[in-house]
Amino acid sequence: MFKGKSLKTKLLMAFTFVSFFVMVVAAVGYFSMQKVQSEYSYISDVILEKSQKTAELNDTGHEAHRLVFRAYMAYIGNSLTEVHRIHGRFEETAKMMDELDKEYRALPFMPGGKQFYTDIWDSWQVYKANVKTYFGMLENGLEGKANPAEIKNFVDEDLRKLRLTAKEKFDALFQYQTKFAKVKKEQATEAYNAATLLSVIFSVAGVTFAIGIGFYFSNSISKTITTIAGEISSSSTQTSSASHQLSSASTELSQGATESAASLEETVSSLEELSSMVKLNSEHAKEANSLSQKTLYSAETGEKEINKLISAMGEMSKSSKKIEEIINVIDDIAFQTNLLALNAAVEAARAGEQGKGFAVVADAVRSLAGRSAVAAKDINTLIKENVTKTEEGVQIADTSGASLKEILSSVKKVAELNSEISAASQEQANGIEQISKAMNHLDQAIQSNASSSEEVASSATEMSSQAETLTGLVLNMQTFITGREEKRMAMTQPKRKLMVVNDEEAIGRVEGF
Repeated sequence: MFKGKSLKTKLLMAFTFVSFFVMVVAAVGYFSMQKVQSEYSYISDVILEKSQKTAELNDTGHEAHRLVFRAYMAYIGNSLTEVHRIHGRFEETAKMMDELDKEYRALPFMPGGKQFYTDIWDSWQVYKANVKTYFGMLENGLEGKANPAEIKNFVDEDLRKLRLTAKEKFDALFQYQTKFAKVKKEQATEAYNAATLLSVIFSVAGVTFAIGIGFYFSNSISKTITTIAGEISSSSTQTSSASHQLSSASTELSQGATESAASLEETVSSLEELSSMVKLNSEHAKEANSLSQKTLYSAETGEKEINKLISAMGEMSKSSKKIEEIINVIDDIAFQTNLLALNAAVEAARAGEQGKGFAVVADAVRSLAGRSAVAAKDINTLIKENVTKTEEGVQIADTSGASLKEILSSVKKVAELNSEISAASQEQANGIEQISKAMNHLDQAIQSNASSSEEVASSATEMSSQAETLTGLVLNMQTFITGREEKRMAMTQPKRKLMVVNDEEAIGRVEGF
């Protein structure tokens, strides 16, 4: 039935069976006790109450009969007042009998007990009616209307017989109640004995079953746990050895990491110095690039001014040529004027005296024409020299412009190179900065690895200690299971590879027994 079941299911089934027996024992005991309690409750709540009320009815009836006798004594004493008083008390006693009757009838009747009580109550009703007649006879007797012998005979015979009959019926009811109570007590005792017997039987069966189940499970579990404990002990021994090796390797790794961290710190320091130098070179390259840009701007401005100068020199050369042409025209005019003046002088000479004044004017005009021709020649000479120098200046300006263009081209190339150098220096500085950051991160990582290696070494040492503790606990568990001291399993079992047995495998082995 337990084959193929898990440990949880087996334990649950075992405890379910044990609980079932316990519940059966409890149920048998409960229902038996309920029956016993019901019997005793019936005895105490019905039989005893009925018996008590019966006794009260009997006592009250006896008290009523005593009042009847006392009334007769009052009659003998010739006391009508006392007879009336006793009659009143009898009526009160009758009322008490009625109340007791109600209380008695309110309680459950025992089987067959109602007939006994009905006979008693009928007898009481007859007795009460006769007592009423009796008190009438007493009153009549005191008034002289009744025979005293009849009264005495009525008391001694009739009322006494009725009272004895009631007493016999009360005694019969008492006997019936006593007998019925005895029967109920015997039934309660039998129920109690049966409940006790069943409880003992089921308790013994439950204890026997529980012991059997406990022995079966304890034997199976102890075997499985002993096997697992042996494997755990072997594994803990190998774990301890491996932890020692891990601790040693972690210590060496920590030392290597510490040395690497020191070397890396030196490398980081050198990189920081190199980064500072590269940043300085980058700043110088930026300044050189800025100066190159300014020089380029100045060269471009100079080129523009030279171009303007060349243009102005060209215009001056053109103006000089035009002036030279104008001077040639003036020279021709002076020559023609000189010819006209000469002709005028010849004509004046021919005219004689009338032409003297005209001759003077012609001479003056010729003199001015000559001077104008000389001046025009001088100006022409100066203009030619100026044109020659202007052409030379234009050539020099062209040459300077060409040289300035070459300088501008060179400056542009220098500016471009400086820009590239500046950009390369900036990229180099950024690269070195990133390398420096990476080296810092690497330094931190190595330091963290060194710290982790130390922690691993510490953990390995602690794991070794815990493995030894585990071995001791396994031995204690084996001692607890088997009840005898076990030798260290590491000494008796061959070494095997380190095998990790997780919780699920262990549970599976325990559940599979």
